[in-house]
Amino acid sequence: CISSLSPKEHWILFDSGAAAHCCPLDYAPDYPLLPVGKNPPKLRSVTGKPLNIIRRKLIRYDASGVTLYANANYYVCDVPFCVVSVPRMLLQDFRAVLSKGSMKLLTPKRESIDITRHGTLLYLTPDFVPHHSYEDNSRRIGPIHECAHRTSTCPRFQNSALELTL
Repeated sequence: CISSLSPKEHWILFDSGAAAHCCPLDYAPDYPLLPVGKNPPKLRSVTGKPLNIIRRKLIRYDASGVTLYANANYYVCDVPFCVVSVPRMLLQDFRAVLSKGSMKLLTPKRESIDITRHGTLLYLTPDFVPHHSYEDNSRRIGPIHECAHRTSTCPRFQNSALELTL
């Protein structure tokens, strides 16, 4: 199903099973590669293969007039496409509303961003904000909460929301 998506279209897989936001090395080439930091997570692909973390990036997007930061780290890895972790988004006070008639990602300020469905895949299609067009805030973004437990048992995750309507 992923292979049927247009390679010319900018899309980000919206993955409820991903442990972290990941992107390939050539993703958002205008954005600087940042140090990974101490104790990076041990990431694995869906097949169980360990992922090689190269660096990280902080990327700013525009989604139909709504500014969206992936202010958790995008780990730059040996992955073929960009993936955002739904559990990590929820930890950052985003909210996902998924129903037959409407699929939205709500920012912490409750601004609405469309989620697109292609078959059984959910993805986002924001535009990049050019890196040179805004002040680099990467030094001011605080550390990301790293829960040692499974996300569903993490105390910070329990206050997040994922609404499913059938």
